[in-house]
Amino acid sequence: ETFLSDAAAATIKQATDTTGFFGSESPSISGTGMRIAFRSNSVVAGNADGNSEIFLYDAAAGTVTQVTDTTGGVNASPSISGDGRRIAFESDRFLGGNADGNREIFLYDATTSGIYQITDTTDAPGVLGNDFPSISSDGTRIAFKSLHDLTGQNADGNEEVFLYDTSAGTFTQVTNTAAGVIFEFAISGDGKRIAFASNQFAANGNADGNLEIFIAGCLSPEPPSSADLLVSLGVDKSSVKQGDLLTYTITVLNYGPNTARNVIVNDTLASGATF
Repeated sequence: ETFLSDAAAATIKQATDTTGFFGSESPSISGTGMRIAFRSNSVVAGNADGNSEIFLYDAAAGTVTQVTDTTGGVNASPSISGDGRRIAFESDRFLGGNADGNREIFLYDATTSGIYQITDTTDAPGVLGNDFPSISSDGTRIAFKSLHDLTGQNADGNEEVFLYDTSAGTFTQVTNTAAGVIFEFAISGDGKRIAFASNQFAANGNADGNLEIFIAGCLSPEPPSSADLLVSLGVDKSSVKQGDLLTYTITVLNYGPNTARNVIVNDTLASGATF
């Protein structure tokens, strides 16, 4: 089953209560701790056929939502964004856009309830060509492993780290190796760094080819800066006579996370007022 531990309250809450061979597993929790994405093949929230599906648990509402609804195949490795709005996962289903049933990376948006296919590749049967997705806090960057030449730099088809930018719709190849394995990814909240396991990178000190943990920077392209601005307008008088002097005050608050630059605010004067 899937459980939620609250360190502050020293409590453990059972989120699922199911039966089945695998049950509920692979939990991924949002930044606020209020949403958990997980995989289950049990009868949860309408999964009558007991297929391996992705689910979303809302701790505040105490509800479970079935994200995927497929027949056969595999839906796995859910990774939820920090704000809890998006879930990246791998699947060999969704035949509407994945007709060959290849293992691809998908993105679920809780705001629209839409599922979008990120990769579109072709593999031999049984080959896991794209897997281990990890999504950034704002849900705009997804790190994953692929055997494919998604950017024109992986002609040898080796396992490499890739980064997908949802805002730009672009792929970036982060690593470039000749052999070996790369797996188990974790992208930082700001989407600028990726931690992963590999037996490669002798030039970086791993001469014996042992399985080690590495961290890669992925600053290109730079994640788009964002600022959350609140603009309010106030006036010092609620009623005026002809010839009165009014003082308008415009207040702009920036809730971040980035600095706002070159902000221009325009306001139209009320009828009969002059500046």
